[in-house]
Amino acid sequence: MRMTLYPVIFKTYKCRKLNSIFVCILLMIFILYSNCGRKGFYGGDVKILAKIGNKTISVGEFYQRSEFTIRPKYCRLNNNVHKKIILNSLIAEKLLAIEAEKNKDFYSNFKKSESIQNYIVGRKEQAMRQLLFRKEGIDKVTLNEEEIRDLYNSIGRTYEIEYFYFRGDSIAKNIISEMENFSFEEVYKKIWGKEKVPTKDVSWKTMMNPVVREALFSKPLEKGKVLGPIRYSPNEYLMMKILGWEDKIAVSKQEQLQRMEMVKDELKRKKAIRIYDQFVLKIMKGKRLDFYKDTFYSLADYLKKIYLKNPDETKELFKDSLFGQEVSSYDSCCLNNKLEELLDKPLLKVNDRIWTVRSFLKDMQRHPLVFRKKIRRESEYYEQLKLAMVDLVRDVYLTEEAYKRGYDKDLSVRRHTAMWYDALLSQYYLDCYLKSKFNCNIDSLNTISIIEKYLNPYIDKLQRKYSDFIWIDVDEFNRIKLTRIDMFVFQRKQPFPDIVPNFPQLTTDTRLDYGNPMNSYSFLNNLFRRFSKGK
Repeated sequence: MRMTLYPVIFKTYKCRKLNSIFVCILLMIFILYSNCGRKGFYGGDVKILAKIGNKTISVGEFYQRSEFTIRPKYCRLNNNVHKKIILNSLIAEKLLAIEAEKNKDFYSNFKKSESIQNYIVGRKEQAMRQLLFRKEGIDKVTLNEEEIRDLYNSIGRTYEIEYFYFRGDSIAKNIISEMENFSFEEVYKKIWGKEKVPTKDVSWKTMMNPVVREALFSKPLEKGKVLGPIRYSPNEYLMMKILGWEDKIAVSKQEQLQRMEMVKDELKRKKAIRIYDQFVLKIMKGKRLDFYKDTFYSLADYLKKIYLKNPDETKELFKDSLFGQEVSSYDSCCLNNKLEELLDKPLLKVNDRIWTVRSFLKDMQRHPLVFRKKIRRESEYYEQLKLAMVDLVRDVYLTEEAYKRGYDKDLSVRRHTAMWYDALLSQYYLDCYLKSKFNCNIDSLNTISIIEKYLNPYIDKLQRKYSDFIWIDVDEFNRIKLTRIDMFVFQRKQPFPDIVPNFPQLTTDTRLDYGNPMNSYSFLNNLFRRFSKGK
């Protein structure tokens, strides 16, 4: 056995003397073979559109950054010129992030900023919880043909309804018995003392409470059908009567396919939530949460100025809680001297685990409070604040479960975190660069004039500087088609509702006159060129 090992050892020793360039090329060929398909580069299962040093932009990210937030007028269309501006802008963001990382003083301050790092960690942990929801909710859903058919047949309807609402469990019980002997209109008159019942047209697209939506659209309803009492929030109920409907039929094959896809997505989402709720109950089983009363009210009174606005300012903003919901306040609190005496006091505990005010405020930087409903009356504030704090603690335990499963290492989580990290880093670096050029507040300056006078030349310089380290999949880029619809996409009831960073307004450059086309031949050719130059 020893004799057979000697030649292998000898050959290995001789390989160490091979030209380092040749070894490097062999390694790069292996990487290309592993990561390139016929149409370009892949990062895991993600199609890569551009590679900038050790940073990448996927095709999916290009679409999201272009379509999930509002683009500026100078690149809002779907033509090739505007697409190049978009790509140049996204690449410029990565170049600024690379420059920032090379500036030791700036990067050190960036890494030392607790609030910035907590924000980035918060973005990552939200992505981890969403992956947990996919694994423990969405992936476990099965649909049956009957429920698909029922929703498909009702989703095109616009119902004309009579409705009224009321508060109190005792009134709900009385209405159930009253409906056996009196009409819908007579019961309304008894409660409200009015003759005419309010009416409303309600379609699938109408903003409404999810419980109300479920009652109206889970299956087709007949004229005269009375629904309720429907409990749509604690101690609040709704009664509805179907007066009639109009039905918009999906005629074309494309419309039918789109509607079927929408029906399946909606059913999957609702079922996933129910399944996931059971998973959450298992995670939280045996955990008891208690508040330290004095500390809670002291902190709540301080937070009131952040989360509770003057009623005169908000009374017109929320007119119909049954068929519309406002986005909750996602503000996080900032410390000041008034909180110093509270910081080390216990705020709440779960079994033997205690959160002080200090530790809870730190968690709030990673997870801004999300209120379950809009606070319309000051009397609701303390209860809703408690519920928001409870939800934060629940998410802490879910995040810990996600870490145990290694979701922080998942490719989709890492790419999402990197997108926010690079966007934030480049923005901070850009602010420092612009402040060095101006003595006034840069927010008051015209964006286009700044881009054309200062940023275009700077970004051009960075493009030339890093050109050898930039690869672009031109074929894939040419296949991209964008919409012309202005959209701002956000996630309801999440600590961080916006899905992607704002569009980076960094350049109006319409040319791709730098970098290298992303294919194996040009990649290796560029590698030879760099080595021949001694790079």
